[in-house]
Amino acid sequence: MLYMSNQHAREWITPEMTRRLMHYYLDNYGKDDRVTRIVDRTELWFVLSANPDGYDYTHQSPDNRQWRKNLRDNNGDGKITAGDGVDLNRNFAYKWGYDNEGSSADLADETYRGPAPGSEPETKALDAFEKRVGFTYGINYHSAAELLLYGVGWQVATPTPDDVLYKSLAGTPEHSAIPGYHPQVSSELYTTNGEADGHAANVNGMMMFTPEMSTCQTASGVDPNDAWQPRDCASVFTFPDDEKLIAQEFTKNIPFALSVAETAEHPDRPASSVGLTAPDFTPDTFTTSYARGGDQDVAVTVRKSVRDKKLNYRVDGGRTRTASLKAWKGGETYGGEDNVLFDQYRAAVKDADPGQQVKVWFTGRTKSGKRTVSEPFTYTVAKRPRADTLVLAEEGGSSPARHTAAYTRALADNGRKAAVWDVATQGAPSALGVLSHFKTVLWYTGAERPGGPTLLAVRDFLNEGGKLITTGERAGGSSEVGPADTDDFSQYYLGADSRLTLKSPTAFQGTGALAGTGANLGDAPATPWTPRVPTRSPPMCCRRRTSPSSAARARGSTRARAPRTSPMRATGWRPRATVTTPGCGCPVRST
Repeated sequence: MLYMSNQHAREWITPEMTRRLMHYYLDNYGKDDRVTRIVDRTELWFVLSANPDGYDYTHQSPDNRQWRKNLRDNNGDGKITAGDGVDLNRNFAYKWGYDNEGSSADLADETYRGPAPGSEPETKALDAFEKRVGFTYGINYHSAAELLLYGVGWQVATPTPDDVLYKSLAGTPEHSAIPGYHPQVSSELYTTNGEADGHAANVNGMMMFTPEMSTCQTASGVDPNDAWQPRDCASVFTFPDDEKLIAQEFTKNIPFALSVAETAEHPDRPASSVGLTAPDFTPDTFTTSYARGGDQDVAVTVRKSVRDKKLNYRVDGGRTRTASLKAWKGGETYGGEDNVLFDQYRAAVKDADPGQQVKVWFTGRTKSGKRTVSEPFTYTVAKRPRADTLVLAEEGGSSPARHTAAYTRALADNGRKAAVWDVATQGAPSALGVLSHFKTVLWYTGAERPGGPTLLAVRDFLNEGGKLITTGERAGGSSEVGPADTDDFSQYYLGADSRLTLKSPTAFQGTGALAGTGANLGDAPATPWTPRVPTRSPPMCCRRRTSPSSAARARGSTRARAPRTSPMRATGWRPRATVTTPGCGCPVRST
């Protein structure tokens, strides 16, 4: 078990947390049964400062108090100035430099990631230390946001198999393992890449949490009658130098710190301080399948130590059929990672025809040989036309979509048969149950903002090789995805930095990879598009890597963040609209 702190120099409350925790174990050993049991059974390590040079620098002068990075002399002039230092929590090899929002290539930026992955001595030391000891769990203390972070930081709203364990230990927003801290996936704060937690899990095989400890303002407001007032805080990081307030902050962190250490003895069985468990099976449920008589893949997150993992299903109450589950290797951009102790497994349901109901459940045996069974779920195989394209209608509101016929006719005119899914009446589609049965999805929206659940389903579809056409007056722009407000999909799937309103456009013409491709634009209800594609120069379909959402600031930083650099921006192509060509997920420049 590893307790570490102070990757960022100015976060003074964090080494005090780790120091006091070490003394808590020492002072209570032999006196407190719980502490004694943990120390006797689990090897505990404490790294008080993961950035000792930077920490020392913040004590040398009041002018240095807000210094965040280490003391790399980036320009070699023998002085430490604003353009120096590396953010040690962006310097690890895993996802290093994935984009320019989760970390920065700018030497002066507070999230400057360094000249190369693992370039810093502090990073190398911590990485080698984790490899040598072979930790199962770690807590990486930071400040200041009053959060309890876990899981993926490099891309917004990306659940992983190990989240089952993380959630059981972190608790819920209503009952957090650390009172006053909000438990959440890391990227819900902002995106990060090259950070310690992701590297620990995916390179060194250890589960790691990041508590973001209390702000100066919160701590200063605890007692209105003491000398500390929120208005006097120089920043969120200047936790009051007050024994009473520091002790209170430390004390509320103790139960979580002990519960993680207890879990390290039996890593996939959480000793939750809030009484939560991690189920053996967590099925990915849906209620409707568009398989139309074909195979229907089903997915489930399973404790890896469970043996003889099987899919069980019945079609219309018939005999039980089984199939072995196989670990999912992931898609083009995400999946197949953050699976230290849990993983996603899949198998196919066969021979279910339109109109039939399928009951699904999963079984296996625990390490002790005991049979374990998941909760069942049931879906119906919907009756729908034979088609390789799905029109995904999201017009906004709860009334049935009114314009689907215009899109299905346009597809038919171009030799494409289409089925329809209406978000207003059917809800967001399942990527596995619905979207996976089509080669292409045409997603049109008149909603004020693209719906978060629908957006994530479409992203999953693209991650596994699907093709997307997105259109509509309201296509693109930001969307609420869980608690995050993100332009991730628009910017990094569509290549659109923003959405412009153009009055009565008459045509569009492609540039870059789509040079020579164009179309006339008419009244949408009658003519969604009229392709004008040269026979000798067919449109090229683009494959685009997904990236994290946009965010306002970097961990521990209040500075505004620059937009990320997309693959298309790197080539000089800057689409201004989210109009796309049929059968291809590529946006084109509007004229």
